[in-house]
Amino acid sequence: MAEQFKKTYVSAHEFVESWEKEIYELTNMDYFIYLLINNLAGEIESTYLAKLSDRHVLKVHSDDVGTLAFNIGDGLQQFLEKTCFDTCTLNCPLCLSDPISAIEQQNRLKVLNTFPLGNSPCKTKEQCLSADILNFVVYDSMLDFYQFEKGILIDEKDHELVRFSEFVTRIILETIRNQGQKLLQKPNENATPQFDTLMKTDASSWDTFSEFEDEEELSEGEEWKLTGSNPKRIIEAFKQNYPEQLESACFQRLLDRFAEFLTEFLSLTQIEKLELEELKEFITIVAVNDLLAEKDEQLDKIIALFQKLVRFLDFEFGLKLEPEFQMFLEKEYPQIKRTYSVIEAYSNYNPLVNYLISSEAADPTLLDGFFEIISVSGNNAEVEDIHLTTRFKPLDISLLSHSNIKSGDILHMQLIVQDLGFRLAHLEMVYPSTAKKYLF
Repeated sequence: MAEQFKKTYVSAHEFVESWEKEIYELTNMDYFIYLLINNLAGEIESTYLAKLSDRHVLKVHSDDVGTLAFNIGDGLQQFLEKTCFDTCTLNCPLCLSDPISAIEQQNRLKVLNTFPLGNSPCKTKEQCLSADILNFVVYDSMLDFYQFEKGILIDEKDHELVRFSEFVTRIILETIRNQGQKLLQKPNENATPQFDTLMKTDASSWDTFSEFEDEEELSEGEEWKLTGSNPKRIIEAFKQNYPEQLESACFQRLLDRFAEFLTEFLSLTQIEKLELEELKEFITIVAVNDLLAEKDEQLDKIIALFQKLVRFLDFEFGLKLEPEFQMFLEKEYPQIKRTYSVIEAYSNYNPLVNYLISSEAADPTLLDGFFEIISVSGNNAEVEDIHLTTRFKPLDISLLSHSNIKSGDILHMQLIVQDLGFRLAHLEMVYPSTAKKYLF
């Protein structure tokens, strides 16, 4: 999931027609926003929404993801043009790693005035830009999308929406860092040639996905036309042929989740193309998150279920995945089980609802992210945000059974600022170090 977007959610033709500019007026800024929209949509669908159940209020269809990303891109373009490259003199998008001085901080506050989600402390211009984009672009766009586009009323301080907005903000910052540095050096330079090239290839950009989309369309009424190795059909065949393996409804849900993961978020159309890396990612990231809500189920039983599924796929389709899968389990499963035991123990004594109704959830210094453990000493740790590469120490982790925490582990958590450092406010999940590549 860390790779660049595979699917074009908004084609160049659609972008130009909706952008209220003639093609000869399009600039590097517009080109950057076009790239951002598709990159953002791909990450939203394949990474964030992939972890939500089908009944979750924030779950939306692939077509809606493109609309959401377009709306956010539109808001970002206005913010960059009217603030970052006009009224504000800090030039944050092009000076991300620069520290921010007290005078610059004062000037920033004069330009922006109020922060709907709180003014988080920042030491670098990248951190300031992240907070500003979250407050003045992403969160408003998300609220408007769900309330006006989807007709869903959501509380303005809804915890899940805030988390979703923070995820989107991180992807925007990554795109600015990776693709924006060159294009935004000269934001007003004409980009007509780039769009001309894109529009010539619009038709071919969908060819890779046409087979998958046709199958999805047929699956609602003409299942007999599906190819025999469609992943959803194969998972159903496994469930029907081996009912004794489905000890609980949880097993069925996880198998359905795996089928959804393969087809809707990895765009896999044939089970023969399944590779070990997809299995590893599902076990390491998706399965543990889903299992956490199943209080009576054990991780060992889930692993045993997937061992049987792999044997079934090898036998029926000649995939030859079992040897490699077993090697993965022998090497990595002890670490997955260890980190899962930490979040399981934490969740038993610190339910999410307690955190949501606490004053800490509204603390203006609250920071959310994925933090890698650099070192642990007693009740304190040093951690690094894996996306912003910012370090925080000392971090009070006394709420954790930290005897099972090791350097390299990744904590998805919220932390707050305190007098002599930082403190863990709430823990979402703990991953082993091997999960890092899947969390970008």
